Amino acid sequence: MDTGEIENILTFEEYLNIRHEVPYTYDVTFSGRSLRYFGVNHVYDPNSPLFSLLISEIQTYCPDLILVEGCEPLRRVYPEDRRRAFLQTFRDKSEEEAIRRYGESGCAVLEALSRGIEVLCPEPSFAEEAADLLERGHQRDALFLYYMYRTLPHWLEIRREPEFEEYAKHDIRMMVDTGVWSSTDCTLEEVEQASQRMWGSGIPLNDERSLNLRFWPSYFGGEGVPSTQVNGAARESVYFRDRYIVGEICDALENYERIFIVYGSQHAVFQENSLKALARIYGANTAEMKAAWRRVIERGVTENCPRNR
Repeated sequence: MDTGEIENILTFEEYLNIRHEVPYTYDVTFSGRSLRYFGVNHVYDPNSPLFSLLISEIQTYCPDLILVEGCEPLRRVYPEDRRRAFLQTFRDKSEEEAIRRYGESGCAVLEALSRGIEVLCPEPSFAEEAADLLERGHQRDALFLYYMYRTLPHWLEIRREPEFEEYAKHDIRMMVDTGVWSSTDCTLEEVEQASQRMWGSGIPLNDERSLNLRFWPSYFGGEGVPSTQVNGAARESVYFRDRYIVGEICDALENYERIFIVYGSQHAVFQENSLKALARIYGANTAEMKAAWRRVIERGVTENCPRNR
C-alpha cells in the first residue's frame, strides 16, 4: 500500500499556523482498539485544576495502558526490572511529590499504580536520540546547550534550589552515559562558557523570555534574540521523538485495547494526522501498520528537516 496517504508528523512551520485549545484531546479508533490523546501544558503546581481533570479523564476512559512523557526509567527500551524498580519507588511518593518532580506524568503514574493500569514512556533512549542528531550533523555544543538549557526554567521556578548540578543530576547522568559528554562538561560554568561561544553572552538567568527563546524549537528568530543551531537541534529532537513515539504506539496496539496518552499538547497535534491516517488505512492490522510507519520514516525524515529541503 502506498504510504503517501500517511502524513509524516507536522513540522514547526506548519504547527505555528495552528491554533488549538489546551488541554487538546482527541480519540482514534483502530478497528476495535482505541486511544485517547490528552495533550497539556507542562504543569508542576499540585494545586492546578489540571490534575483533577486528568484523573477524571483516566477514570472515565478506563485504559489498560497509560503512556506518559518524560519518565525516562519507564521507557520500553529499558529492561522490565528497571521499570518495576522505578514504579516501586513511586508508590511511596505523595501526589504533591510526584507532581512537583514529574508534573502531569507523575500524576498519571500514581493514578495508574492505584488502579493497576500498565504505564510506559514511549520514547527512545537518550543515547539513541543524541547519536541520531550528531549523525545528522548537529554540533556537539548545540546539543549540549539544548539539553542543559531545557532544565533551567523549572530550576529557576523552584528558586535555584538545590544547586544546579544536583537538581540536573538525572539529565547529566543521561548525557554522560552517551559517552559524548563527561560529568565535568555538564556544569553551570560550562553552560555559561558555551553560551558565550554561541550567543556572545552568558546565561540570561534573570530574563525568562530570552532564556526560553534560546532553546525553544518553535523559535525561528526575531524579537531581539537570534535563532541559532540550538533551536535547530531542538526541532530535530522533537521530530525524532515524535516519529519514535508513533512507532511505539503502533507496537502498543498489538497488546492493549485502550491506550491513554498524557503528553504535551504540541506532541498531540504533531502526531494527530499520522495516527488517524494509520487507523483509517490499517485498522487493527498492527503488522502492516508498523511496516508502513517505518516506510514513512525512511521516506520522510528529511521532510521534517528544513536545512535538507
